[in-house]
Amino acid sequence: MYQFNLLTVVDADMVRLHFNDTEITPSPVQSEHYIARYIVQKRQSFSRIHFVRSSAFASVLSDYNRLHATNTGTFASLEKAFYADALQDSEKVALFVESFRRKINWPLRTRLMLKLQEDFDFSSLDLSWNKPENRVDIEVHGGISEEALTFLQTDDRPLQCVKDALFAVYRYAGAFKFVEGIPF
Repeated sequence: MYQFNLLTVVDADMVRLHFNDTEITPSPVQSEHYIARYIVQKRQSFSRIHFVRSSAFASVLSDYNRLHATNTGTFASLEKAFYADALQDSEKVALFVESFRRKINWPLRTRLMLKLQEDFDFSSLDLSWNKPENRVDIEVHGGISEEALTFLQTDDRPLQCVKDALFAVYRYAGAFKFVEGIPF
C-alpha cells in the first residue's frame, strides 16, 4: 500500500483571500491545502498539495507523524484480515499460487528423485480449502504414483517444505494434506 502526501514548504508569507460579495478580505495563514486536478491522456487525476510556511513545518511534521502511526495500525489490521482467510478464498489463492509452486517444486521434486527415483513436476498443483476437514488440500495433478503421494504425506522434509511455503506465501500455519487432484 502506498500513500503519497505532497508537502510544499515555502519561506514566504501566505495569505488566504475570503470573497464576500464585493468585499475581499485577506488573512495570513501558516498552511493551506490545495486540490489540483489534472487531465493527462484523457484520464483525470487529483492531488492534494499541502503548502506550509517553513516556520510552521515542525508542527505540521508532527501531524504527519501521527498520520503515519494511524496508517501503520490500519494497514497492519487490513493485511491481517486479508491473510486470515486467504486459503479459503479461491481468488486470494490464485494471487500467490505461482509463488507457492516455485517454492516447493524443486525441493519436492528432488526429494522424490532421491528417495523413490520418481520424477514429478509440482508446478501445476493447486490449493483448495477442504471445509469439512478444516485444512488445505494440496492437489497434485498429472498421475503421481500412490507410493509418491504416501511418501509426501509421511516424509519430514516435504512436509516441512510445504509448511514453510504455506506460511511464507499465505501466512498459514494450519493443517494440510497432499491429495490427488482432478486431472482437468
